[in-house]
Amino acid sequence: MQDNKSDRWSEGLRFIQFMKNRAHHSGIKSTPYEALFGCKPKVGLTTSFLPEDVLKDINTEEQLEKVIESVQIMDKEQTINIMQEKEPVSKNVEDIIMDSDKDMLTEDIAVSDICCVCLKETSDALACNKCREKIHTFCGHASKNDEMDILCTLCYKTENAIQGKINSKINLETQAKKMKMNSEKKMSAASLGTTVRVPIPDVDKGRGDSRNILAVVMKNGMRIEDWLEYFTDAR
Repeated sequence: MQDNKSDRWSEGLRFIQFMKNRAHHSGIKSTPYEALFGCKPKVGLTTSFLPEDVLKDINTEEQLEKVIESVQIMDKEQTINIMQEKEPVSKNVEDIIMDSDKDMLTEDIAVSDICCVCLKETSDALACNKCREKIHTFCGHASKNDEMDILCTLCYKTENAIQGKINSKINLETQAKKMKMNSEKKMSAASLGTTVRVPIPDVDKGRGDSRNILAVVMKNGMRIEDWLEYFTDAR
């Protein structure tokens, strides 16, 4: 807001929410962003697809727009060239099939594929273990469950997201058990007739009310929450 000289505080809420999602959560043992999407949050150009030597020369938004436009133009030209190269190959395939029907001959024809990660031509006989799309060796990721399984970027993030949700659930349950154990250690069971001091929650306490209440244990098996609710209704 200071950089843009704006007083629209609502526009800054998304940045505040993103900062909270990037913070490490002690309960789930990771950031909320990683637990949901299966990857680290992307901030700035350092996590973009642009190489480091190109990022060093970018100082303004206009330079960044020119670089992105040049990359898009290069991708279009590469796609057009690949399609033009495949056209004669497809025609040759049809001719060979026609000849094979007549002469009962078969021939192996190598047709190049496109990597689903970088969208470039690949001749590797490697495919994602889940979606079965062709990928380069350096574009694949080893699965955490089995290092021999190679996954594409999308399947790898999906697997991490599913595993992150499972781990978050386990970590939250572990945290709840620890909190319960600590509560039971600090507040041990009192015997009948014992005087105890119970703090009053701030939402139920007025300005002139006491912070604590002295009470006598008259019955076993009653929780403090139930007792406070009964006492509040009685008032």
